[in-house]
Parts: sequence; structure tokens; C-alpha cells
Amino acid sequence: MNAARKGIALVTGASSGIGLVTAQALAQAGYRVFGTSRKVVPSPAGITMFGVARVVNAVLPIMRAQKGGRIINMSSILGLIPSPFSAYYASTKHAIEGYTESLDHEVRGSGIRVVLVQPGVTRTSFEENLTRADSPMATYADGRARSEGLMRKWVEAGDDPQVVADTVVRAATATKPNLRYPAGKQSSQVSMLRRYLPRGVFDKIMRKFNEFPA
Repeated sequence: MNAARKGIALVTGASSGIGLVTAQALAQAGYRVFGTSRKVVPSPAGITMFGVARVVNAVLPIMRAQKGGRIINMSSILGLIPSPFSAYYASTKHAIEGYTESLDHEVRGSGIRVVLVQPGVTRTSFEENLTRADSPMATYADGRARSEGLMRKWVEAGDDPQVVADTVVRAATATKPNLRYPAGKQSSQVSMLRRYLPRGVFDKIMRKFNEFPA
């Protein structure tokens, strides 16, 4: 049985994967959930942050009027670290990190908090976790193929989407929310390593992890 009603939650990308499980988890936690999705041919719009900004701009007037609300933006460990052959995707997640932290300061006076959830590699559709160049260069063919193989292996061994959904619920219900919520052991470890290791040491670890020569 659901807990007492906590309010309304709007979940984007709720037709499958993390979005679907998150919508179900929020409903179970007592929220009245509205989910949105889109079914279009994949394009560069799928890896930009403009959709995030548009949704935020749409809901902020309502939140300001009711003097409260919480916006939870989906980041990634790729908002903290580089990702060879997925530079555009990683750059959008880095952008969401800066956008969210800045916006949180702007709207906090209206009783609104803006926070980040940072999933690690999660068991969703492999193709949805892969971005390809429009005009691949033969120079990078071997490295690109190796990275795609590694991504496939990482996704197969990744976290269950429920790990992310549970983290979203925790971020949504916290009385005094944190700015960032790593989702899963891998994300927590990467966050700690990035924060405390010297740059050169972290760089070597990243190259080894991605099977690049030192």
C-alpha cells in the first residue's frame, strides 16, 4: 500500500529504463506521478541539456507560486569523469552539473531545491548508452571498437535501474537534501577517487580502465 500522498511528481523519459522504474518507485512512495516520453529517431537533441532547461523553465513558475518544490536532474558519473568516444554525452552531463548547482542557489530563496542524481553504469539498453560520430574516422577505428566493447561489458554488469530509482526517492523525500546523490557503489567510488586522488594518478587509472596505453 502506498504511503500518504506526498505531492505530484513529473518524470521525463518514463516509458522505459530508469525513467519507468523511477516513476513506479515514486508512486509507491506516495507521489501522484505523471510521466512523459518521446519516441523519435535518435538525434543530437538526445544528448543535449536543452530539454532539461525547458522542462525546468516550465515548472519553476508553479513552484514559485506554491513556494516550494524539488527538481531532480539526472546526471551521471560521466558528469565527473571523461568518456573516450562519448565526448558530447560526457560534456552534456558536465553541463547539467554546473547548471543544477547554479540554479539551486538562484531558487533556494523561493523554497525550491535543485539536486543531482549521479548513476553509474546501469543495465539499460546498450544502444541508448552509446553515442557514435556522424562521420567516423578510420584513425580511431580500433580505439572506438574497443570502447564500444567495454561499454557493452560494463552495461551488462551494471547496476539495476532500481538502484537509481531508490536514490531518486531518497533525494525527493529528504528534508534537507544534498546537492549530489551518487547512485550505487560504482558512482560513490568514482566520486571519491575524483575528489581526492592527484590528477596524474587519476589520469593513469582512467587510461588503464579504458584500456589505453599509459
